[in-house]
Amino acid sequence: MASGQSRNRFAILAPPRLAGQGRAPGRSPATRSRVFLDTNVLFSAFATLGVCHRLLAHAALRTFQSVVSPQVLDELKEHLPKVGHAGPEADARIANIRRFCEVVDAEGDPPRVCRDPDDDAILAAAVKARVDILVTGDKDLLVLGTHEGIEIVTPAELLIRTEQVGTR
Repeated sequence: MASGQSRNRFAILAPPRLAGQGRAPGRSPATRSRVFLDTNVLFSAFATLGVCHRLLAHAALRTFQSVVSPQVLDELKEHLPKVGHAGPEADARIANIRRFCEVVDAEGDPPRVCRDPDDDAILAAAVKARVDILVTGDKDLLVLGTHEGIEIVTPAELLIRTEQVGTR
């Protein structure tokens, strides 16, 4: 496959049609889950056509209410060149994410919960955003299971739930 073809596959600007796209039958937008997307989930969505790519497509389709923090977007922009999205292309990816994700900043110093202070900032932003679910591949966060009523799940687990709800 030519490199130009590969890049287009990861555009996310026009998400693929998914079974059960949109909200579940009988659910209003107000009752959709609020989901905080961690940096590793977004990065993986641009790196491969796997689970995280499908989750980001669901986010773009507003299957659930997506939330990120400025820290997440900054980290993503820093790492996008590793998968061929640098400069204006990275800026376009970030701008697109901002179109369908609410951006919530947890100001101040977050309380210490994890061994990594960056993870504490993610938790604080998720709490401030009042999300239902934090989706991440970070083992330090996943081991918590929940934090202040927020369920912490893997991308695969959220995708299974999302696509099951959409097919009922």
